Amino acid sequence: METPSYTIELTENIRTGLPHPGRQAYERVALCEPDFVFKHRTKFENSQKQKMLVNGYLTTAASQRYEVFANSLTCVNCGVTGSYFALERDIGTARAGGPFYFNLYAITKDGYEILMTKDHIVPKAQGGNNHISNMQTMCKVCNEKKGRTTESELKVQGSGMRVS
Repeated sequence: METPSYTIELTENIRTGLPHPGRQAYERVALCEPDFVFKHRTKFENSQKQKMLVNGYLTTAASQRYEVFANSLTCVNCGVTGSYFALERDIGTARAGGPFYFNLYAITKDGYEILMTKDHIVPKAQGGNNHISNMQTMCKVCNEKKGRTTESELKVQGSGMRVS
């Protein structure tokens, strides 16, 4: 089976933010609207190994994160909304020729970009599973603060988390 190949026309219409302080270093090669990723993704359950070539870079076409983000681009806690995907890889894996991934980013009110993540509603540490029904979108800051707690535990703790 031949790997599908796509070219992303780079556009000035995608507004990016400043790198978030403490952000992991990535090698970034392309930006795209969420619709591009959603249009070209394959269902995670059906094709975990399917790849696609984007601007000459090999990436996965099937990711559970893409499914979670297709359900919602908005952090369930603070309300910040992902607005663009970046095709990138961790600098550490870049040196070793590691794979590229589409990471979803939002822009905070103060102009910083923030990575959007998938979160386990019931944490795996508390018996939660990896099924899509147990996943939700959270920004990285809220997800790290939530840790191994459930949303209801977090509300009882009165976290007061606001990123946007």
